[in-house]
Amino acid sequence: MHETVIAADVVRQVKKKVGAAKLKSVKAIAIEVGEFAPISAAHLAGTLRELTGWKVRIKAIKAMGKCTCGFSGRPRLLQRGHDFCIYCCPKCGHAPKLKQGGDIKATGIGVAD
Repeated sequence: MHETVIAADVVRQVKKKVGAAKLKSVKAIAIEVGEFAPISAAHLAGTLRELTGWKVRIKAIKAMGKCTCGFSGRPRLLQRGHDFCIYCCPKCGHAPKLKQGGDIKATGIGVAD
């Protein structure tokens, strides 16, 4: 169920970019999906195709973070669940701030003429 909500949010992003009148002319979309996003790239692509009929191209973005201990790099994934990821700094065990890899965003939209 949460995958439908997330896919609907992507559709809202697209609608905001192209306008309501052109939404029906969208045929394809490019999306960046972070490694620690609340849904996997494959699952999101399938849900979007099912909801919209769009051709979906996904680019997976590796998670990168910065910790107060000085560590910069890829956090360690501890647990992934329904709509959440728990991760930590591999150096000190605290939760680093993600610089990338936690978001989902539309990066390209293909509209039929």
